[in-house]
Amino acid sequence: MNNKKYIDDIIGLPNNNVIYCLCDPITEQIRYIGKTVNLYDRIKKHYKNSELKNKTHKNMWILSLLKNNFRAKVLVLEECNNLEQLNNAEIKWIKFYKEIGSDLTNGTNGGTGGKMSLESIEKMRNSKRGKKLSEEHKKQISEGNKGRQFSEETKRKIGNSNKGKIISEETKIKLSISHMGKVSCNKGKSLSSETKIKMRESRFRFLNNKKINK
Repeated sequence: MNNKKYIDDIIGLPNNNVIYCLCDPITEQIRYIGKTVNLYDRIKKHYKNSELKNKTHKNMWILSLLKNNFRAKVLVLEECNNLEQLNNAEIKWIKFYKEIGSDLTNGTNGGTGGKMSLESIEKMRNSKRGKKLSEEHKKQISEGNKGRQFSEETKRKIGNSNKGKIISEETKIKLSISHMGKVSCNKGKSLSSETKIKMRESRFRFLNNKKINK
């Protein structure tokens, strides 16, 4: 795809450190607000095949335009002097157009490290409900987590989040089946004396609690 043609209509607009918007070419409604240090390069990127592979709300809208031989109309909302101004201005303009009811395709509220809005988070949750991960996807996640080390704070949070959770008999059976035939990650490894003591103490607490709850 020759992305150079997508800037033909914007030559002459301010190019550096700007807040811009993408508008529907038919209704002229603002659908996306962004910030950039180089407008011409940013607009070309919006239409790159590699960029459009990500199925975001904005990308799906742009793809629908391309399917009908249209492209978004580009306007510059504000020129800024530095990155801090850009970040603040992006937050301001996104907030403004959301408040007046514009149907924006932005996934975040703008700014560096902008957090996703509650509405966007809920949309993501709903889109993922009921979906099962493919074996290939599971494998990719597993490979990505290999060698990953958690901080003590993260371990503590994970531990706290699991406290009080009761595993159903159905889940226990599924876990048992999933581990059948698998070689233990500890096979052939020598445990340190400290680890053995911790394991014994953990087992003792488990049996003791079981007696008390009977």
